[in-house]
Amino acid sequence: MNLGDRIALGIINIKNLKVINELKKLLKSQDWDRAKLEEYQKNRLQKLLNYAAQYVPYWREVNLASKVKEGNAYSMLINIPILNKPIIREQGEKIWSEKESEYIVATTGGTTGNPLTIRRDYKCDAISKAALWRARYNWGVRPSDRAIYLKAFGGGTLKGKLKMRLANKRVGEAFPSSDEDVRIITRMMHDFKPVAMEGYATGLLESINRSQFKEDFKINVVVSTGEMLYPHQRKELEDRYSARVYTYYGSNEIGSIAFECEYHQLHICEEHVLVETLNEHDQPVINEPGRIVVTDLDNLAMPFIRYELGDVAVISDETCKCRRSTRLISELAGRSQDYLSGSNGTRLQATQLVAYLKDLTKVGQLQFIQTGEDQISIQYDGKSAGAGKEIEMIINHIHKRLGNQVGVITEAVDEIAKTSRGKQPLVLRKI
Repeated sequence: MNLGDRIALGIINIKNLKVINELKKLLKSQDWDRAKLEEYQKNRLQKLLNYAAQYVPYWREVNLASKVKEGNAYSMLINIPILNKPIIREQGEKIWSEKESEYIVATTGGTTGNPLTIRRDYKCDAISKAALWRARYNWGVRPSDRAIYLKAFGGGTLKGKLKMRLANKRVGEAFPSSDEDVRIITRMMHDFKPVAMEGYATGLLESINRSQFKEDFKINVVVSTGEMLYPHQRKELEDRYSARVYTYYGSNEIGSIAFECEYHQLHICEEHVLVETLNEHDQPVINEPGRIVVTDLDNLAMPFIRYELGDVAVISDETCKCRRSTRLISELAGRSQDYLSGSNGTRLQATQLVAYLKDLTKVGQLQFIQTGEDQISIQYDGKSAGAGKEIEMIINHIHKRLGNQVGVITEAVDEIAKTSRGKQPLVLRKI
């Protein structure tokens, strides 16, 4: 890390300079072999569990210490009860540490219910942010490089924007709501000529599609954040920006969880988190879809131990070509409620839809809306002659998977509707 990178990181993280040292550590630990990584995980987890059992009322009352098994870090977790949002809301202050007095307060997005107020101690915050910067390093983006961040709900305060400018960064609106917003973003791209740009895939595509500039924008790296990145979106981002496209996986509660390597494999940041996938019987599974539960190894202010995020994924036991020793998320299916269903009990997950839709080229952007037990609406913005034929194929696929009793209504629209947070999910459930 050169002097320019350290200065840029210090400016961006002026309230928590620990990020710089934590990044140095993570750039070294990514070369550890599996044995060294597992020993580190076990030691970190043991310290976390001992701390939570002593200083956090909720974990003390569930008798956490008696539930820890012998073995590696993942084995130690098996008997510990699952933590989720309803439990956190019910327990209130009992979920907080009695010992930690300095912490950062944040909230979740609230897309699956009422937002949660969470506490994160400063070391945990530093490690989580450093993990994201390690990902950027691996993508070829240094802290001192020119970059644009498109953020939801505005570009931040005037003071925040000034800080980012000093660090050679620009901030814009993730979801342009007017032609003027688009003009500001595209002019920023045109004049600033960033090395990298980060934002929601939906917003990144909308900005370029509505741009009045005739020439193509050339950006080295485009990073999709905050929502599922589907294959057709990745390809369009690659084509429109002439860029290498990456994504990473995180949450407001935990921070950084996993990032893509140069082979587009999603590596879990196992120095910071332990990620399990559980079946319907709460048993850990590998190489098959399961509900994600995460243990944050660093947050002492509010320990998240076996916390259920509400997402579905597949953890693989394969080794990546990049030779990193961390576990892989081979498939990230999105929210556990992202599925279509029929009255016969069959489900069609969003990830299964994506696999079927990836080769369709005429139908354009799609959104599936479950409006009743056996009622599905499909909206699409494709205008070419072949769109109707592909829609028929999609309807047949839905009937094949969910049964002929499911009624499917289709509608060609000028634009796919967004959620209140500006996203365009593939599947919406309104029942």
